[in-house]
Amino acid sequence: MTNLNEIFAGGLGWTDLSLEQLTGDRLWKGIGIGFSHRLTSSGLREAFLSQTDLERLAIPFCEQALETSTLGFIAKSLLQVAALDIRGNNGINSLTCWFDGRVEAAKGAAELFVLARYSNITKASIEETKRIHPIHAADLICILDGTGVGEGIRRESKLSDNTSLHG
Repeated sequence: MTNLNEIFAGGLGWTDLSLEQLTGDRLWKGIGIGFSHRLTSSGLREAFLSQTDLERLAIPFCEQALETSTLGFIAKSLLQVAALDIRGNNGINSLTCWFDGRVEAAKGAAELFVLARYSNITKASIEETKRIHPIHAADLICILDGTGVGEGIRRESKLSDNTSLHG
């Protein structure tokens, strides 16, 4: 399993300790730990400090651990993330904090695809984020409802043949 670089294992009852063990010895490209009701905000912050290569992060329905300030804090460490799944986290009402964290970490503009259905993010808050961070959030795509064309979480930002992945 030394070549394993992604793990999407939601619903397993992750705790702060088990997440720390998962992230402690390896740099991941993708992590999914959704539906983990025993995680805390401090556990997420600690676990993701070392994940500098992370490109895909799925933490849906972890509402007791994920709130706006936590999202901003981990954005400072997760500078490579291009796909973010925060569905069901009703403590999040804006993505401005994400881009605040990126700016604070001196990260330039980068593409970000977000699944945010069942959160408290609204179209108005997305527009506000783009007004506050016109350069950094220029390529922000945020799915707030199920009316899209099934883009899902994308695996690569650019495919060599210019096709897109559909989930």
